[in-house]
Amino acid sequence: MSKPNLPLTLVVAVILAAFAACCGKQKSPSTAPQGVAKKAGQAKTLLARPHVTIVALSDWQAILKPCGCTEELQRGGIERNARFLADLRRADNSVVLVHAGRLLVEDEKPRPQQVAQRRERMRTFSAILDGLDVAAVALSSADLKDGGDVATDLYAKARWPVLSAAAKPSVARAKKSRVVTTASGVQVGIIAVDEGDFADTKARNASLKAIALKLKSDGASIVVALSNLGMRHTRRLSRAIPELDVVVVGSVPARSEPVEELDPDDDAFILRAPRHGAYMAMLTLVPGHRGRWHDVSPFLPGAATRINARLVSVDKDIKRFAAGARKTVAMERALPFFKKQRRELEKRLKAARESADKQLPDGRLAAYASIGLPWSAAADESVEAVVKKYDKRVAAINAEAAKDPVPAGKDDTPYVGSEVCLACHIKAAAFVAKDLHSHAWKTLEKDGKTRDLDCVSCHSTAFGKPGGSAFGNIDKFSSVQCEACHGPGGKHVAAPAGGTKSMMVNKPGESVCLGCHTPEHAPRFAFEAYRRRLIVPGHGLPAPKP
Repeated sequence: MSKPNLPLTLVVAVILAAFAACCGKQKSPSTAPQGVAKKAGQAKTLLARPHVTIVALSDWQAILKPCGCTEELQRGGIERNARFLADLRRADNSVVLVHAGRLLVEDEKPRPQQVAQRRERMRTFSAILDGLDVAAVALSSADLKDGGDVATDLYAKARWPVLSAAAKPSVARAKKSRVVTTASGVQVGIIAVDEGDFADTKARNASLKAIALKLKSDGASIVVALSNLGMRHTRRLSRAIPELDVVVVGSVPARSEPVEELDPDDDAFILRAPRHGAYMAMLTLVPGHRGRWHDVSPFLPGAATRINARLVSVDKDIKRFAAGARKTVAMERALPFFKKQRRELEKRLKAARESADKQLPDGRLAAYASIGLPWSAAADESVEAVVKKYDKRVAAINAEAAKDPVPAGKDDTPYVGSEVCLACHIKAAAFVAKDLHSHAWKTLEKDGKTRDLDCVSCHSTAFGKPGGSAFGNIDKFSSVQCEACHGPGGKHVAAPAGGTKSMMVNKPGESVCLGCHTPEHAPRFAFEAYRRRLIVPGHGLPAPKP
């Protein structure tokens, strides 16, 4: 692992650096936040006590770098997560890293050409994970079902520990529980449950309760459950087994926002991180004696600054949505959400300011942070090198696998490319030149992903379709061109006098967009709002007269 450029001695300072990175690059030691050392007494007291810092991820799905099609998605990446964890462990000797949900296999099924790349990516991801000192992974039956021999082999042989509450787990090395004793002296018991482990809920809850009670009787002061049951069933599990202190949710929806505040459910904490490693949920617990948990997040140095930065960001969204000349469906939906969020942040800011000079309360203490590292954050150099090698291997594999276009059959209409379309549809050319779809390929060139089959089909036109494109003719079809929405134009070009009604799609519907604008890649996509931006003079509306 590479040496950090932020040699911090307090976990709080690491948290602050992570949040500061959301607005820019991490700072060097000479430009570290002012006053951290002077005001860190309360945090030092917190970490001087026996404690555990749980870092949880959900549904990583072997994604080395999440799709960044929109700005809010440009978070995470395994090389940045690795760097953050290394820095965190230098500052905090009691970090426990866990994962729930699909670890290795995507929900999105691969096309035949993608199979080789997916296998290579699983192996690369697992090798990197071996070096991250993972405390426990919940065995995912979905991984084994959809990942084939590669996923099964990795679960069986990798160094990261696997947990399963099933009577006969499908992976022989999986254990029912694991106990981790932190360097500061806290025993943490970890268990895991998957939707395929038990035939009925009653038997499942009884078995997990028995395991949790055994962990408690053996000295574990914190019991963590890794749940692959989704949010609703995980909350029911938490309420049914009061011995659980922390429950990490796996199988989270694709369209999910990061949880910015503590999420207690009765006397347990629910941790949920958005998928693909984009965010990590971090919870520091000081067990202390029994009694209610005290949220001491506002006591941490810089809490008011961090909350205020979120307020500034929310204010920008509110101003942008409220001042829009033409209200869209997306704006109408988002504005109440941001106003409510602002009211909650104002309460948090007041509490942080009032707590700045107060002593930490007695009893059980909890501090939470949602860590979403931007792509400008520092990366672990050794992990970054592994990812680059993977990119090169995949480019070589795919260049041959998808070299030649699929020939058009007798009933197929061939694609012609936007140059042919715009030779006649001259009035649409000005719109096309400015439209972001026309620049989609440049984003792949920037990131070195022009031979990545996980990306290419949505950044080009008709990739892999009969009479369409492949790497052999990709120059003609790069970016999202006319035919990506309106369908192949070969027949229309051959007989332009016949019009387009029976040959092409004049008004593409929502289903056309949803092929790429999935919840995974465009979580806030609203068809009507996006469509309005495309209906302009020269493209859907009469062009202005010369």
